[in-house]
Amino acid sequence: MKIFEKHAEYGNPILDKSFKFGVRITKFYLIRVKEDYKIKDLFKQILRSGT
Repeated sequence: MKIFEKHAEYGNPILDKSFKFGVRITKFYLIRVKEDYKIKDLFKQILRSGT
């Protein structure tokens, strides 16, 4: 799954920043779950809260 921040431009700075933040949180989740599977539940909560 590939996620790109630069493809969505809404023209509204709040929407743009929110979308980019959600993309960064999703990328963080995908990378960290592979590295440390033991605290997967914590990363799931971060993903739910961040998106």
